[in-house]
Amino acid sequence: MNKSDQNTDKIVKNLFNLKISDSIRCLEWSQDDNLYVGCISGKLFQIKKNDLYKKIDEREGGKFIANHLIDMNSTITCIRIHTFEFEKFTSENQNQIIQKNFIFLSTTKGNIHIFYNSQHSFIKLAEFIAHPPQPENQDLRFGSLKYKSEVWSIAIKEKFRSDKENKLIFNIFSASEDQTIKIWETNLFDLINYNEIIEGLCKKNDNTIFKINDLSTIIQEIKSYKHHDLAVTSVDHKQVYFKNEKKRILASCSDDKFINIYDTDDNNEFTLIGTLTTKNHVFGWHTITYLSLEEVNNFVYSKNKIVVYLFFFLLF
Repeated sequence: MNKSDQNTDKIVKNLFNLKISDSIRCLEWSQDDNLYVGCISGKLFQIKKNDLYKKIDEREGGKFIANHLIDMNSTITCIRIHTFEFEKFTSENQNQIIQKNFIFLSTTKGNIHIFYNSQHSFIKLAEFIAHPPQPENQDLRFGSLKYKSEVWSIAIKEKFRSDKENKLIFNIFSASEDQTIKIWETNLFDLINYNEIIEGLCKKNDNTIFKINDLSTIIQEIKSYKHHDLAVTSVDHKQVYFKNEKKRILASCSDDKFINIYDTDDNNEFTLIGTLTTKNHVFGWHTITYLSLEEVNNFVYSKNKIVVYLFFFLLF
């Protein structure tokens, strides 16, 4: 073992192993330390933090207990979670901080789903087709577009919040096989009854908050960008320091081996501020499959750079 391996062993520690009954496609941690797992079969599992950190002999049969939340009937490609905090006064008139999770999922059918997850309920708030099929597309590189435009990745951004105005405005960024990135906008308080969530009475007989007759008035497409030549495989959105100021950055990568960086501080227009490529750095046939931005709050460390982690599929 060389010195670098020894240093790595000191930093990286395997805390636990877990196995899900289905093939795993994606996963995401929530702010309250629950793990959500999306599967190729379309099943979504939740593993609660209390189960993750139990000793092995305290678990059921020595295994993790995965809570099967829902079956989407198509592969879950990406999970994003926003943890919503609000103040609640107890009967003793004490202030208590409550955390609830809004869960955004994308699928290979081109759909985006929004759920609300409380301690006792998992409720579907909305489903919409973000990237419809393109029957006229005859390009053999995108053979499935005639039937579906798969959404490979999504990212979310809290744009504006006002509890008094009953507004929690979110942008959703969707990346698709159709080579586009679309930006959507919705007020989550329009999808739910805010007072019912506060009181914990949100579950109805049909397992939804309420039915929306015209979803397009609540979830709107505000922009579509086509800056990639092949499928857009991943997007991420973070707040970082760049050129001596805070910036909210969107990054995308594609099968075309390019990474695009956007400034999203202007809520009405996103600006392409940088483009990178792996063509001269990764040799042989490859695609960029995933990326992740590093959200660094240390101004000195990150003031002159944006840190992007890339994951490749290589064929030798």
